[in-house]
Amino acid sequence: MPPVEILVLVPIGFVGSVFWFVSAEGSAMYYGSLGYHPLLIGLLAALGQCVMYVILYHGGSRLVARWSWLARKVEALRMRYERRLTTGYLSVSSVAAVTGVPPLVALMTLGSAFGARFWHLWPLALAGRTIRFTVLAAVGEELVAAWSSWSGCS
Repeated sequence: MPPVEILVLVPIGFVGSVFWFVSAEGSAMYYGSLGYHPLLIGLLAALGQCVMYVILYHGGSRLVARWSWLARKVEALRMRYERRLTTGYLSVSSVAAVTGVPPLVALMTLGSAFGARFWHLWPLALAGRTIRFTVLAAVGEELVAAWSSWSGCS
């Protein structure tokens, strides 16, 4: 069983999926630099984000109506990618899950509006986010060391 401190990645992923100042990516790199197994880090951070995605998928229309900043993000996404989203929503979502472009939070919020089935979309998000955070955790030690030497922090 992993030490309890690493379990903080679940709430960081949950909150960080909507509020970008809480960085699940930065946390994955940090815990990777501490020597935790990258796949464990990837799974925990992805799980936290994907729990939020459940809420966004099922309650997205209410959140968009209430949060103007989220409505702007969703509308920008719809305007920019509408043609691609109507024909290849799962393909675009798979790329977004790994790269973050377009923002996966907006894709999950719009999922039902574009006819994407939850049980097709959510596993793709979980797999893609796990890959993303696992890679960041695996290179975390090197990235933290490079940043420290570049910034003069030791």
